[in-house]
Amino acid sequence: MSSTLPCSRTSMTEGLATPLRSVLTCGGCCRRFDDSTHRPKFLSCFHTACPACIRKAFSSGKVKCPSCSRVTETKSCDDLPDNTQLCTILLNMSSLNLHDLTTVAPARDTCTAHTARINFWCDTCRLPLCRDCTVLAHRESQGHKETRVRHDQRKYLLRQLDAARAYEKQLKSELKTLDNDKKDETRGRLDRIENDSENETSLVGLHEMAQRAGSLVSRLSQDLATAKAVLADSFLTLGKLNRSQDDPDAIDIRSAASGNYDSVKCL
Repeated sequence: MSSTLPCSRTSMTEGLATPLRSVLTCGGCCRRFDDSTHRPKFLSCFHTACPACIRKAFSSGKVKCPSCSRVTETKSCDDLPDNTQLCTILLNMSSLNLHDLTTVAPARDTCTAHTARINFWCDTCRLPLCRDCTVLAHRESQGHKETRVRHDQRKYLLRQLDAARAYEKQLKSELKTLDNDKKDETRGRLDRIENDSENETSLVGLHEMAQRAGSLVSRLSQDLATAKAVLADSFLTLGKLNRSQDDPDAIDIRSAASGNYDSVKCL
């Protein structure tokens, strides 16, 4: 039998679903994420976007966040990590069929059959009853279980409230885990960036050392060339002097040439 309750299931879930809309949808296209073509991707600003919006915003190795406009550097869109926790939440919500709710008829004060005030509820038929209904069509002697409508309504609302609170607790736990995963991902990225910076600094230091060594080698090469020239000139002078051993001036020149030779040996 169709049920008629003095409340709406949709209204009970609207308050819970509304705060999650911004988490479950892409900030760029406002479409809901899924686990296939619209899979959520993490950005460095902690926001999540779909692959289509990321590719649209990608330029020269950078992606501008559609929610806050902060820039994330990446080689390609596929290199960005998946928001796996959000995918898990979407999967859980899909299994609960929260997106396929039906509105139950609104409450009414009078019975449609007898135009009398509704004061009872038939648990067997799941229908509201007036006093005439309890006597004519829904007798307890015929197996109908009847209760006061306000008492039954309260029990129903309490059950729905308990279910909503349990689901809210589950979502808060999953969102907390999601936030921790974001922090861990950010710490990992910062560590990688710091390591890359240290490696780059080391390479710069090695390059500077190589440049200084090259300058020193060049200077030594110049000194060596100068020494060779002086040495060659000295040997030439000594050769001339060997042919004039008795000349006093030649003896002085020979002494000077020997001094040049000794100074070259010290280089």
